Amino acid sequence: MSVTLRQSEIEEAIRNPVFGAWMLTGLELDTFQAAALKTMWFTKEVIDSSAINTGKTFRLILWCCMRAVFLPNPPNSRYPGRLIGAFYQEKGSVGEIFVKEMDAMIALPGAKLLRRELKRQSRGRLGYHEKDNTVNYYFRNGANVSAPALNVMRKSKTMAGRRYSDGYVEEYTQIDSDSEALDEQVIDRINRVDYNPNHPVFSPHIILSAHAEDPDSHPSFARIKQFKELIRGGSQNHALITSSSRDWSANHEFFRTKRHKADADRRRDALKQGKAKVMQKHDGAWEAGGADWYDGEERKACLDEGVLPEGRAETKGGLYALGWDTASSGGDKADWNAGVVWRAVQVTERQLGQLGVMPLDNGTFWHLSPVNAVAALDRSGPECSGIIHTIHERFGLSRIVMDGGGGGQMVKKELWRGTQLIDGVARKGVVGLCEWGMEHEYPGCRGIVQEFKPTAPRLLHVWPPGFEAGMDGITDAMHRAMRDAFETRTVAWPARLEDRGKLGVKSFNRHQLDALKWLDAAYGQFGSVRFKTEKDGRAKLTQKGFHSFEAKGKRKKDLAYAALYGFIAILSLISDPETVGGDGDDEADQYG
Repeated sequence: MSVTLRQSEIEEAIRNPVFGAWMLTGLELDTFQAAALKTMWFTKEVIDSSAINTGKTFRLILWCCMRAVFLPNPPNSRYPGRLIGAFYQEKGSVGEIFVKEMDAMIALPGAKLLRRELKRQSRGRLGYHEKDNTVNYYFRNGANVSAPALNVMRKSKTMAGRRYSDGYVEEYTQIDSDSEALDEQVIDRINRVDYNPNHPVFSPHIILSAHAEDPDSHPSFARIKQFKELIRGGSQNHALITSSSRDWSANHEFFRTKRHKADADRRRDALKQGKAKVMQKHDGAWEAGGADWYDGEERKACLDEGVLPEGRAETKGGLYALGWDTASSGGDKADWNAGVVWRAVQVTERQLGQLGVMPLDNGTFWHLSPVNAVAALDRSGPECSGIIHTIHERFGLSRIVMDGGGGGQMVKKELWRGTQLIDGVARKGVVGLCEWGMEHEYPGCRGIVQEFKPTAPRLLHVWPPGFEAGMDGITDAMHRAMRDAFETRTVAWPARLEDRGKLGVKSFNRHQLDALKWLDAAYGQFGSVRFKTEKDGRAKLTQKGFHSFEAKGKRKKDLAYAALYGFIAILSLISDPETVGGDGDDEADQYG
């Protein structure tokens, strides 16, 4: 039976993509697939956060073939047909996912039109041709669905100037997490001018597809937020869609089989993964948390709108401590430096159980919260020292804990000097800062600095027995203490800007807004901290039996570690019998 297409059928397929899918493949789409396909067909830029086992790859390949067949370029056009990109991060995924799914669609009993429209290649395989590490499916009307791997594209001179009519990216969240290739290698290339480029259907379309992740830690959530703002502003060119693995109708054997597999996979993952991870993976929800060290739900429960960022010390009776992380650098300048200021206010036992109140073994009770943060990019040792002195001037710090690695030693050597570079101006007569116990070597300096190391005398009482033997031990203990504080609600983190809204920060001054910006970033970076694992999923321990930690992909964690050092600084301060006394009768009114 020969298959022919009348002009009226092509026009109806353009107006009704569900009808076009039936003509091309013989499949009557599932209700959820039909709704998703309509959004993909009529919207220029779409992010699909649907869960696994929801048919994302099926939809994407169907969408590619429909755009190739039903949106041809007229005769005598500059290009014979549309060039549609199907992008994957690795070459192996092209063969394992794209080619397998494409061939399965071609083999569908009802896909007579699709088989007819594919160009028969010299070896007899419909449409298929591989060249320059790129798999192509050619159509009789001149269109081409091309699947290059991004890791090959970066090294390929032949791909350098290639432009696409349309394109989709599978597992775009992995590319966002591991590299900066997505915008340069894909999105900026989907701009080829074909027939009627201003038409809502014929214009270049882009689809980013991957199941949801942790909004607090994954870099791709920035794209979701950007799309939300554009949609709220009235954009008709952007859409966010998602669906659960349970969103399958049982009206067709093709889709009923997929529903059974989705249910089985959900039951399996629910036995070994947290609730948040299951929701991300199987419900397509950008749910905070997962299988990482710091659970997103526990952290979110510690957010408190009543805790305000401070530009300088504003709380009566408050103790302030700074955590500072100096970035490693190959030369004189560090590429990223971060500091977080913590505040402790002594309260009474009456406040025990309130968010942020921590009881200590010495019988005292403290309200703990970070109140200020800074991030300094590409700064020298003297510049970092000047920033620390500025913070000390504003808050009257009682303790500073800083990482001694990388450029930390260089910064520490600058802190004791009487001349400091503050706001770009060399200021003389500044009281220097030095490590505790070193005041005799640096006369006139205040000994409030402690390097984060096992032998730091003012930190020894913080470490549990057995953890103080080495850097891996105290690092593990630091992460355990911070996680315990989140889980027991004994720290109160300032609510984020997105939680407060514009009205919530209307009264904030510039210093408070800057502090909130970096505190929000520090909060998010906790979600990227994970402990290293073996291939079988077991924790990868050091030789002494402690956890070792890393960040997801290439995510930053400088502010998170500055917050960790600051937490140890304030914890060591309030539990140090030589520095703190009193019975808590003078607690601040806002915590009474």
